[in-house]
Amino acid sequence: SLVTSGDWADGLAASLLGTHLLAAELANGDFGTASALSELLRSSPASVASVICRALDRVSSNNGPGHRMSLLITIDQLEEVFNYPADALASFSKCLSELLTHSNTDRPQVGLIFGMRSDFRHLLTRSPDLASLAGLTDVKGPNETERLLEIAPPQPADLRDIILGPAKLAGLSYETRQNPSRNLAEEIEEQASRN
Repeated sequence: SLVTSGDWADGLAASLLGTHLLAAELANGDFGTASALSELLRSSPASVASVICRALDRVSSNNGPGHRMSLLITIDQLEEVFNYPADALASFSKCLSELLTHSNTDRPQVGLIFGMRSDFRHLLTRSPDLASLAGLTDVKGPNETERLLEIAPPQPADLRDIILGPAKLAGLSYETRQNPSRNLAEEIEEQASRN
């Protein structure tokens, strides 16, 4: 939703306010509307990190002792943010960096997973904050884990499982198309293997 909304702050605000428990606590803190929250995301990344972490703490305390509310932000196709104007890319990167830095000072509350095509990895160097979040600027010790996980494209044999597995779990099957000897799953597999 960050990329397709046309504005990263509007997309992130809508996503955060779409989370039932977190939305209620953000509304208690005067950020019940997406426009108010998106403005804060753009203008004051450090402040919004504090607001979100306090809301997570309130949700945790409302659920009783021993409960800890965490937030995992997932962003697919991160390479799309490099199409943003320079100032928007900088504010987006700064906001993510502030949110993770602020929330992870004593106990991690916020995590970030982003996916992007490996042929765009070099673009991370355009944003010092994103490069740092990806661990590109870190010198790793022998017992430290990498922050980047590169996943190879699926092998042809894996494509069938990727296509059929989710449908099977949902109790669905693929229809037969114009050519009765081939079903839609086989057509998708063929097209995917060409890419």
